[in-house]
Amino acid sequence: MSGGAELYSYYKYPEEAVYQNTILPFTRNVMGSMDFTPVTFDDYSPEIKHLTSNAHELALSVIFESGIQHFADRVESYLSQPEQVLNFLKDVPTIWDDTRFIDGYPGELAVFARKKGNKIYVAGISSSSEKRTVEFKIPFLEGNKIYTIEIIMDGASKREFAFETKTVSKEQTINIEMLPAGGFAAIIY
Repeated sequence: MSGGAELYSYYKYPEEAVYQNTILPFTRNVMGSMDFTPVTFDDYSPEIKHLTSNAHELALSVIFESGIQHFADRVESYLSQPEQVLNFLKDVPTIWDDTRFIDGYPGELAVFARKKGNKIYVAGISSSSEKRTVEFKIPFLEGNKIYTIEIIMDGASKREFAFETKTVSKEQTINIEMLPAGGFAAIIY
């Protein structure tokens, strides 16, 4: 099945999306842009609910590369999100200067870093039915410089976000815990 988040209206899609989202970066999106409508926070209906976390959905704005990125949710859904999430969505580029694979395996995990100008966007999604911690370094970082990383990650529940800002260097390993079918998105500058 292909398409985008509008497929959440299909009763079986939320279960398929958990895995499909971690497969597409390695298949349909591996050689360049794809047309896909990501980042849906609302459940389609009371009967059809997301299995992916909101942080997983946010991460798709970086994981899925599209030269004409458009998001699939209702305006009211976006406006109800925290300010950090709205700012991230306003600023996330659609064209990248460089892309790096960080970690992952189709159907399980996808972690990518994309650079635009002086900013590095890092995002990760998991299809695991258990909590998962990812550990990684950022290959774009130069020398002995100190950078700031702003992380938007899974909160206490799938519909909540947590936020962390800290400093990071090229030698540091970043650890982020994800909920089942969770994710994260970050900006480094």
